[in-house]
Amino acid sequence: MKKKMLCCALLGAFAASSAVMAQDYDDRWYVSGSIGINDQDSDRGTGSAPFWTLGLGKFVTPQWSIDAELNHQNPNFNSNRNLNWSQAGLELVARRHFREEGRAWWPYLLGGVGLQRSWE
Repeated sequence: MKKKMLCCALLGAFAASSAVMAQDYDDRWYVSGSIGINDQDSDRGTGSAPFWTLGLGKFVTPQWSIDAELNHQNPNFNSNRNLNWSQAGLELVARRHFREEGRAWWPYLLGGVGLQRSWE
């Protein structure tokens, strides 16, 4: 289950835009963020929920950056929509940027590891 949640979070982060503040190689620290949907499995009895991440990162080469990210989502239980089940996590991710000169944006691949905690 934890793998599925982490994969959903990483896919959401991959699909969302990150706020990288550099056009050329810039080794300053930056803030990143993303939003997405956490697709809950049926074993939990909860609905899918939007999530957000907030991260701090740095380019270590012109093509690679690393980020530490916090995430949070608050799905509702299917049996009681007024009861929330909170989840939060910490992730360490690496991005491989496919940069081309003269282009203002570039795609990237993201991968990482993380921990998720949940409570009612």
